[in-house]
Amino acid sequence: MNRPLTTMKTITCASEAVHPEYSRILTAALVCKSFEKQLLDDPVQAVGNGFAGEMFHLSNDEWDCIRTIQAANLADFAAQLMRAPETSRVAFPVWVGCD
Repeated sequence: MNRPLTTMKTITCASEAVHPEYSRILTAALVCKSFEKQLLDDPVQAVGNGFAGEMFHLSNDEWDCIRTIQAANLADFAAQLMRAPETSRVAFPVWVGCD
């Protein structure tokens, strides 16, 4: 069966300008189920290890945020990551090719 190489997924984020590194982390989790599982099991280790040979570049405050996250699913992870009362919907183009 032929599957498309890209698809669009929409998640709720809590700022008008989503931090680029947060977008990269969430996109990596959407692209690859094994990274998503690692992110939910141990966010600090998953983010610290990077994804597909690329590292995530976070400030100390952003690392502090990552350290506090305890999420059961990616939507909960994103909500905790963004932590702001107002939300906007962001569509991420996703390459389907892992897992």
